[in-house]
Amino acid sequence: MPFTPTHVVAILPLWPLRRWLPFPALTIGAFTHQIWDAFTHQGHWGTKLVPALNSAVWIGGFSVPGYKIFQYGSTLVGLPLLATLTLSSLRSVIPNNKNAATLSPKWKMLAALVLCVIPLVVGVYATVTQPFSYHALGVTIKLSGAIILLLCIAYSAVFQAVTDSEMMHNT
Repeated sequence: MPFTPTHVVAILPLWPLRRWLPFPALTIGAFTHQIWDAFTHQGHWGTKLVPALNSAVWIGGFSVPGYKIFQYGSTLVGLPLLATLTLSSLRSVIPNNKNAATLSPKWKMLAALVLCVIPLVVGVYATVTQPFSYHALGVTIKLSGAIILLLCIAYSAVFQAVTDSEMMHNT
């Protein structure tokens, strides 16, 4: 199954709703994210409400605050879950256009490799530059996410420009 921006649009079946659905989804997501952050960041109301979250836990010889375990643990569980759900949704979509551009398996493998290498490289950088291992993990997650987001935006723009250009030459 191809993995292109065209297929992402086809996931939502009803055109009028498809245009507006992201707004409530983003609002609900931002709201629940803020609530979760209250329990997973030092000094917020959630860690004051549940003082046990501020207690240190020893993991592999390192003292880690309990709220950090939930913060990074939810990322380690949630990110692969979101990736799996996204790929599953994209694979189930039947494209509207049978002539839609697709990526070869070689390019898909390269994309997967880049997505795996970026956090590893950033993780090495963070480990060398940060004083604590949980700070390095935070830097790795944030910086890797930002780099991958920018690469996805650039990929989408280039993909759209190339496919638009090809369509103009074919007509």
